[in-house]
Amino acid sequence: MSSIFVEFDTNTEVETALRRVKDRVDGARGDLPSEANEPMVKELNSSDWPVLIVVLSHPDGVEALDAPAKKLRDELKRLRGVLDVSIAGDVSREL
Repeated sequence: MSSIFVEFDTNTEVETALRRVKDRVDGARGDLPSEANEPMVKELNSSDWPVLIVVLSHPDGVEALDAPAKKLRDELKRLRGVLDVSIAGDVSREL
């Protein structure tokens, strides 16, 4: 499983941001391997900052999701009001 965390500026309208993130995730669905499970977008309720979590999963593990998750992260960073986007569960490679 790979999780993408999206943090927004404090003055961002959460419902609008949620819709935009879901639209981008839906648009990125074609970039995921065909065996990947359906992505989930969830809102974390916090009075300090709005945060959404996108969960990607694949039967073969995170290796199959590494490149698509990074591409989606980069697309989400371009959304207006996004403060930061990070990935948890990504594959670290050493040379």
